[in-house]
Amino acid sequence: MADLVVDPAQVTLGKGPHKIKRSQLAGEPIDAGEAVRRDPQTSKMFLADADTNEAELDGLALNTAEAVDQPVDVVTEGEVILGGSAVSPGICAHLSATPGKITDGNQAVSGQISLAGVGSGPVNGDFRFLVRPVVTKAVVV
Repeated sequence: MADLVVDPAQVTLGKGPHKIKRSQLAGEPIDAGEAVRRDPQTSKMFLADADTNEAELDGLALNTAEAVDQPVDVVTEGEVILGGSAVSPGICAHLSATPGKITDGNQAVSGQISLAGVGSGPVNGDFRFLVRPVVTKAVVV
């Protein structure tokens, strides 16, 4: 399974209702389209990854935060257009072992697996992605 290739300059909201956490502070540089999690101790957003037993996913960054303490908007539910991605409609995408990335299938990691969302199909060459963060206790072998 491969990590999705996302062009941060092409990340936009799709149609329909959205849940967005506005102006969250970044704990590290974050690109638009990257998977993020909120650190409960600092309340800042960090790149999420599935390579730990504490894998968590809050959503996808809607804008780029180039440095620590810059604001980042996080889409926690709804359709996001990830320009540059190539995934078939209906494919479930999961949090990758690579920080900030999502993959078009399960990664071979143990611990919690976070479902990032489901492909809703390409439109005008852009991939539409329904964000639905879900964390399950599972072991992939």
